[in-house]
Amino acid sequence: MYVPVGREPDLSLMISPEQRKRMAEKTWEWLTTRPIFIADFWNSGPLVKGCIAAGRPNGYMHITHQGDICPCVFMLYSAHNIHDTDSKTPLLDALKSDFFAKIRQGQREKEHNPLAPCQIVDHPEVLKEAVETTEAHSTQEGQTILDELHPLLAERAKEWQEIADELWTKSGVYCGLADQYQDDNWLHPG
Repeated sequence: MYVPVGREPDLSLMISPEQRKRMAEKTWEWLTTRPIFIADFWNSGPLVKGCIAAGRPNGYMHITHQGDICPCVFMLYSAHNIHDTDSKTPLLDALKSDFFAKIRQGQREKEHNPLAPCQIVDHPEVLKEAVETTEAHSTQEGQTILDELHPLLAERAKEWQEIADELWTKSGVYCGLADQYQDDNWLHPG
């Protein structure tokens, strides 16, 4: 799935919320009827309990070719660089940074529906707030997801949230997982 990052991102290349719904349903059908594993950053959220970025437990982070330590391969904002430090623990410094902490806090606050895990396309307000209130900066020239594209991403996220909440709580597709999440004190959508 296309994630609108980098120079001159084009939202028209993103799948619509309805297309994403069909893709989630088809992916789940294949996962439950075939001996395969299919992963995509958006619709596999239920398999890993949401977003795995910013070094959350059992998660990951991304280091660019220039050494910038980013929460995710698509979330190209950084507060630390492995080359620009005297620290012997630059990865640990990034994990402990206010920037990564705000991303992880946003994950916890938004964890009520693992079908909407992404801090870029599902909760763009989390990324915007984290970047604007910390020492983080864009690692990509021409990045626009926090300014002119932000209102469009926020509107699309709102459209998806309605569909995702319906899928998670009312469709037969995810009933077993939704029950398991409830047993594990997972928050309900809403």
